[in-house]
Amino acid sequence: MKTQLLVNLIAMTFLSFSPISVNNYLNHKASQNLADQVVTALQQTSSESYAELAPSVDDFKKIIAQNADMYNGNVAEAQEDFISGYLNNTIPSMKKSFEALLEDGRKRGIDWNNVSLISWETLNLVEAPLLAAPFVIAIESKGKIFRIEITKALYINDHWCVSQYVKLI
Repeated sequence: MKTQLLVNLIAMTFLSFSPISVNNYLNHKASQNLADQVVTALQQTSSESYAELAPSVDDFKKIIAQNADMYNGNVAEAQEDFISGYLNNTIPSMKKSFEALLEDGRKRGIDWNNVSLISWETLNLVEAPLLAAPFVIAIESKGKIFRIEITKALYINDHWCVSQYVKLI
């Protein structure tokens, strides 16, 4: 136990002096922002607040426009089709998943109004216009730690967004 603690302390010391690139700093800041915003939505027990953390319609329109060659000149139609499915299917599914998360947490004794952020984990990203990755948030409620996973959190245009895939793990 003492050996492992010593190894961890030495590793943390070396890491604390390693240079941080701008991309890593921005990714860290974006990750912290998402974790804070998800905890706020949990405290408010609001699926609406959670859904506001999803990618915007404009985010997806930009991505479709940037990949216009894939749509054979039908960018507007592709955007319209995608946005319709997103607003009519994905967003309601996202809210339903969040409500299921809240209910599961209540059953496990989580007092959502008084949860606090402990930590978050995600990938250390390289530059990418769109990336889906797991995003795990550790929270505390009544002295117990719980972990929430957003299975396919989206990193779009330098910010993290939630997805409809959220659960207690």
